[in-house]
Amino acid sequence: MKKNPIKVRPKIKPPTNNSLRIQRDAKAYELMEKRVVKFKKLYSFISEINQMIVRTTDETTLFHDTCQIAIRIGKFRMAWIGILDHDTKLLNPVMHSGYEKGYLAKIKKIRATLTAAGRGPTGEALRKGQYIVCNDIETDPRMVPWKEEALARGYYSSIALPLKRREKIIGAISIYAGEKNFFTKDEIKLLREAAYDISFALEILENNAIQKKSEEEITFLYEIYEKVQLATSDTIWDWDIKKDTLQFNKGIIESYGYAKEMMVSSVKWREKNIHPDDLERVQLSIADCFEKKTTTISLEYRFKAANNKFRFVYDRAFIVFYKGKPIRMVGAMQDITFQKEEELRLAKTIIKAQEAERHFIGQELHDNVNQLLVASQLNLGMVKKMNPEKAAELIDNIKGYISTAINEIRNLSHQLSPSSFGDVTLKDVFENLLQGINANNDYKIHLKFHYPQNEPLDQDLQITLYRILQEALNNIVKYASASNIEIIVDKTEKGISMSIADNGVGFNITSIKKGIGLNNIKRRVESFEGSFKITSAPGKGCKIQVLLPL
Repeated sequence: MKKNPIKVRPKIKPPTNNSLRIQRDAKAYELMEKRVVKFKKLYSFISEINQMIVRTTDETTLFHDTCQIAIRIGKFRMAWIGILDHDTKLLNPVMHSGYEKGYLAKIKKIRATLTAAGRGPTGEALRKGQYIVCNDIETDPRMVPWKEEALARGYYSSIALPLKRREKIIGAISIYAGEKNFFTKDEIKLLREAAYDISFALEILENNAIQKKSEEEITFLYEIYEKVQLATSDTIWDWDIKKDTLQFNKGIIESYGYAKEMMVSSVKWREKNIHPDDLERVQLSIADCFEKKTTTISLEYRFKAANNKFRFVYDRAFIVFYKGKPIRMVGAMQDITFQKEEELRLAKTIIKAQEAERHFIGQELHDNVNQLLVASQLNLGMVKKMNPEKAAELIDNIKGYISTAINEIRNLSHQLSPSSFGDVTLKDVFENLLQGINANNDYKIHLKFHYPQNEPLDQDLQITLYRILQEALNNIVKYASASNIEIIVDKTEKGISMSIADNGVGFNITSIKKGIGLNNIKRRVESFEGSFKITSAPGKGCKIQVLLPL
């Protein structure tokens, strides 16, 4: 008889408290082990960052190596760095590493503004200047504009940390992890430390760049200084501000007569030789440049030469700053004594001319107008004693005197100053002047204007044209013995042209004498950077042509 096998089921005992505790301990140990591994990676990440900072010499390498270390050592999914454009408020990606796969090109541009493009973690970090964590990209509403592209690349958590330089936010670093809830309090602390170290490195790199630029400028200045010393007659001086040493080139000997043994290598010696009335102004100007970090300065002052006579100096200098402090000043002293003396002589000439003009006015008033007014006054006194018929005749004489006096004053006025150009045209003023010299119809005058009179002209240019015509007419009246005068004024692309021609006796241009007004005309034309031409010969009359650029 075949027996059926008996199936024995094992008796399952319910878990005891001890077994539950063992399971919990195993799970806790596993979590602890994961955290230890995680922290090892982060500490290695920080350590590598700090070592890299010590070696790095430029910003591009700093950003590149930071992103590389985040992936290689920190084992993050992706890391990228952006630089903030302060004008547009856009964050422009400059470096990335890891599983990026076109993410930065596809996502909506990030801005440091309170717009949809600036409300994500990175935009918020830029605005607030503090770290921003997103531990669940899938459900975080701030990540809506970027969620789809982020999840497609396995980004589940992120942290954005601002990068600063001298306390000013210049960009941000964004790091992505491949799991949710990756960034806890301890991880955040370490990553903030890394961001701080990177920001500190940015300041060091900027300081190094400034120092390098200053050193290059100093080297360049020395090269220029050496070349200028060989090429110029100016007195070159070089003041080492830190050491308070002052050096001069040979110009101090040639221009001011100082031998080497007469000089002291200190700025105090230079200041001692600046005129006392100029010294304070010079010192204040230099101090102002130092305070405002101005690199160039121009000064005029008087400098005492070895013969104890003061020379006028025009001094141009360049100031070199390092870390905001002036360290060197190089200048060129140009002796302008001759120019100053010429200016003084010119001023005296102008005063002399003004006095001569006053004398002329006084003489004209005394010899003509005053005599006419005196005669009128005497005749008016006689009117009371005369019978009506003779009195009427005398009054007519008085009217004639007064009319003549008025004409004399008008003529004198025209010689001194033209009419106001604000009320009349240039042609009107010219016609008025021509009527004054042709009161007795001694000349046949032709005045031609070949451009519309309503076109505005510069006031100074109009006065210059008036004075030129006035000088030319004076010459014609005094010397030409002419009967015909022709004036043509035209406007061309080059400027305003004017020709003044007469049919007088003419003269030999090569033997022309000074003082007949032609030099005055030439100077007026040259003051406008214009051109002047004169054509004449004995018996052939004279023609003056001028062109004044607009």
